[in-house]
Amino acid sequence: MKRLLRFVTVCAVFGLVASAVFFYFITQQPENNFTKSVIVPLVKPVVGFVSGLSPHTNVDETKAEKLLTTDSLQQLFKENEQEATKSYNGKILQVSGTISNIASPTDTNIVVLLAIDSDPMSNISCQMDPAFNARMKGLSEGSIVSIKGICNGVKKDDLLGSTDVLLNRCVIIETEK
Repeated sequence: MKRLLRFVTVCAVFGLVASAVFFYFITQQPENNFTKSVIVPLVKPVVGFVSGLSPHTNVDETKAEKLLTTDSLQQLFKENEQEATKSYNGKILQVSGTISNIASPTDTNIVVLLAIDSDPMSNISCQMDPAFNARMKGLSEGSIVSIKGICNGVKKDDLLGSTDVLLNRCVIIETEK
């Protein structure tokens, strides 16, 4: 029992000293080569594991898991929302369709709405990735595009009877004018 207590005490002291060293270098010397090459690579995976955060996915460089039209994507959610949510939430999808509206609440925050021919009250809502806003030049309502983004579920409006599928971190892949 004494051995176990001694072991736990040594581990706790070692952990406190290591934490203090890491904290010092990260907060006081963030530009130091030692911090960048040793401390950050050691601390980053631990913080990621403890926080449960997933690493950033570059949508532009990642292959889409499914290629769909606006009508087919919306139909999947309309027919069986639970199954579609389980299958597509968090997945990168590529959707082709016609732009019905481009909303820009701020200079960098752009939302592209893709029309659904079979249901004019609904749309595919694409929250664009600001890093790729330059690809939006020349696009307007009526442009035919292919957009890749991460599926974020569906938003239903029972009053209007609309079913909007949500995509975020979207990137324009192809355009036809």
